[in-house]
Amino acid sequence: MQYDASTEEDRLSDLLTLLKLLSNLISRDFLDFSEGNVYAAEVFVHPEPGQVAVSDVVFYGLSIVIPLVPVKLLHFPALCEQFFKLVVFMCEIYPEKLVSLPPALFTMLVQSLEFGIDQYVH
Repeated sequence: MQYDASTEEDRLSDLLTLLKLLSNLISRDFLDFSEGNVYAAEVFVHPEPGQVAVSDVVFYGLSIVIPLVPVKLLHFPALCEQFFKLVVFMCEIYPEKLVSLPPALFTMLVQSLEFGIDQYVH
């Protein structure tokens, strides 16, 4: 198979867009700038009964994205920054969700964080 730089750039762009989408989705869970009161911002961390938690959707999205992000793509600063901002944010804000994650996703998250720490130290 021949290496195609434009395919790699497309993949990088698609992954970056998906990570931004997940980040925007989770930020919506916290701030609701509804039209009723322009200056009101309410914090929503727990969904109402019968609703799916946004954090569950984002963790599910991460379970799809993490295997698609090879180490070589993490050398691109924009993707690396967006990826780690989202992963660290989810781990900091939703620590109670980490214990209920499927083992494969939890392992991927821990390996991602180990890679980030390793790269930061070196």
